[in-house]
Amino acid sequence: MPSRPEARPGVDRLTEPQREARDGRTAAHAYLLDAVASSDRPVPCVEDPSGGWTSDVPAQKAAAAEKCYTCPVLEQCAAYIEAWPEPCGVWAGQQMVLGNTRPGMKPASPRGLVAR
Repeated sequence: MPSRPEARPGVDRLTEPQREARDGRTAAHAYLLDAVASSDRPVPCVEDPSGGWTSDVPAQKAAAAEKCYTCPVLEQCAAYIEAWPEPCGVWAGQQMVLGNTRPGMKPASPRGLVAR
């Protein structure tokens, strides 16, 4: 497969801020995937992919979000979702609705979490 040509002025349609944002998303995604691969504890959404992470049922999404708080890669997941907002699903203990957290949901924070 031929490699992609380098960006050329006047041809590359991304602006410098767009390129920086893309690079940040790519780095955050790699950070998350590396953390999942190297975790010595189970990652809930990987161990049980049907566990409500993308459900439309509020109770299932809430149960999935609760599982996030004991996740060994919570910090990396939060960094990923900050850099690359997903339009839906449960990410880092937050229920995403059109790229925003659901009203009333507390953002995930590794500080102050108690293992359950």
